[in-house]
Amino acid sequence: MLQTRLRIAFRTIALCAAAALCVLFHETAAGAVSDGLRLGMEVIIPSLFPFLVCTNLMMQFGLTVRLAAWLGPLSAGLLGLPAEAGGVFILGLLGGYPSGAQQAAALFRQGRLTKQEAEHAAVVCNNSGPAFLMGVMGARLFGSVRTGVILYGIHILSAICLGLLLRPVNPRSGTAVPPRTAEVSFAAAFTQSVRHASVCCMTICMYVTVFSAAGAFMDLLAGRLLPPAVRALLRGMMELSAGAAALQAGALPRGISFCMASFFAGFGGLCVQAQSQAIVSDAGLQPQGATAKKLLQGAVSFILALAAVRLFPEHILFPDSVPAALFSGGVYQKLMLLICTILCLYFRKLWTGYFLPKRV
Repeated sequence: MLQTRLRIAFRTIALCAAAALCVLFHETAAGAVSDGLRLGMEVIIPSLFPFLVCTNLMMQFGLTVRLAAWLGPLSAGLLGLPAEAGGVFILGLLGGYPSGAQQAAALFRQGRLTKQEAEHAAVVCNNSGPAFLMGVMGARLFGSVRTGVILYGIHILSAICLGLLLRPVNPRSGTAVPPRTAEVSFAAAFTQSVRHASVCCMTICMYVTVFSAAGAFMDLLAGRLLPPAVRALLRGMMELSAGAAALQAGALPRGISFCMASFFAGFGGLCVQAQSQAIVSDAGLQPQGATAKKLLQGAVSFILALAAVRLFPEHILFPDSVPAALFSGGVYQKLMLLICTILCLYFRKLWTGYFLPKRV
């Protein structure tokens, strides 16, 4: 009873303090909200929305079933996941946060995963995609896409290590995937995929905006008292993009920035954890200890990055050339949108029976 009263009192005081800060420092709050919305419009939606539409279409048309047939033994052996979740791990690494958690929830709704399996998959398969690590971390922070590729490889290894560490004792065996019971038209699948991707992107942008405001108030209250490394660590643990900006503004040594960026990607930040929880809770899933498990992945990512810094020469990790033009001016986002459009047309022809030999 006493703990409940203390919890209620703490929440009340915290909410009143937050409301007071928004009133007393309304300019700071307004600027942080504008920065969060700008980040959503310029970075998050262009890079994430096409991937979400594409991955939703893959789920609708049963591509994950085919991926599960190919990756079933791998997922069962390494990650402790049933064959049905084999494709979700790959889609999570391609689509980025929180597409892996979204697809795990979708498999649970379809009855392909049990609740325990879906909650496990929502944690293990919820990873960063190449768009963020190569475009934001690599090109913008370190000035090289190659550095982003190395970070992405470390991130994949950390995700596999997390699956091995959290592997259930007695995972469900078998690679058989239940057949689809009904065909879905392309128009219906495309409409539903766009709707789901739109809701997901709006949810992500709003969470980024809220955590952007929280980070701005943290800088206002204690930012000047904290060393640049500690300030970047706190911002990155709250929100990934803000952490990358803090690393760049702090002018830290590249080796330290590389290890911290790897930790941020592995953990995902409290903003990503809140986004993922909001998505899976709609399906009735509540992964236990998800934040602690992602912290474990962040620690593994940090160790792997530190090993890379120690083992490889600096010119390999941080080349002097800056091949970042592909990620500037919206060229990368337009290219990804074109690729996703081609894939959508391919699935339309494949699943409507028009994919015939010698036909364009």
